Amino acid sequence: MKYKGFFNSIPSKLLNADREIYKPGTARMATSYNGKLNLLKVHATIIDGTILELQQLETPYSVITHLGSMDDNVQEYRAVVSNCSELVHSGDYVELHPPFCEFKYGQLLTTIQLKSGRTLCLVQGFLALQLPNGQPLFNDFECPLFTLSRTLFTVDSTRIQKAVSMVHECGNHCKFEKSVVLNTVEREQVADTKLVFLHDWTQLLYCLNVYCVL
Repeated sequence: MKYKGFFNSIPSKLLNADREIYKPGTARMATSYNGKLNLLKVHATIIDGTILELQQLETPYSVITHLGSMDDNVQEYRAVVSNCSELVHSGDYVELHPPFCEFKYGQLLTTIQLKSGRTLCLVQGFLALQLPNGQPLFNDFECPLFTLSRTLFTVDSTRIQKAVSMVHECGNHCKFEKSVVLNTVEREQVADTKLVFLHDWTQLLYCLNVYCVL
C-alpha cells in the first residue's frame, strides 16, 4: 500500500486516513515501565469538562498523578492525533475547537483513556489579555498576548484542533547566567564556563507566534 501511494502520488495523510491510529482524537504513545503499561489512579467521575484549580504550591504534573481518589484505573498516553492529523505531544501548546469556556488555547498536559474507551485530554488554559475596550492586547510584533492560568480542565480529545507556537514573554525577568560545564578533553574532565539562558517560569506572560508555521 505504501509503494502504491508513492507511485500514484497519493499523500500519506490520505493514504492512512482510514486507519484507526491516524484518526483525529486517537491517543498515541502509551506510557510504560519495564514493558508494562502505566495505569493512572483517577476518580471514576472524571468526565469531559472537569475543572481543576491549582493551589498555591501545586504543579500541573502533581495533579496528573493525583487527579482524585483511587477508584478507577485509566491508561495514560503521551500524545494525541489532532483534527489536522498531526501528532501533538504532552507539553505542546494547542488550539481548542470549539473553545472551552474562555479558553481557546492551552498546554496539553496528558491524555488519558477511560475504561469506556473515551479519550480525554488534560489541558492548562491560556487567558487572552485585553484592553479596557475589549480589544486584544498585542506585543511589539503584533502577536496577541496571553497569560497562563492556573485552571486545568479535561476536554474530549476530538477538540484538539492543532498545535500552535506559544512563546514565553521574557521581558526583564529572564536572563543569561554563568554556568560551569564539564567537558572531556583527552580523557580528562575540564571545567568550562558558559552563558546559559534561564527562563523565569513565575512570569506567566506568553505570546502567540503568528509567524510560525508548524
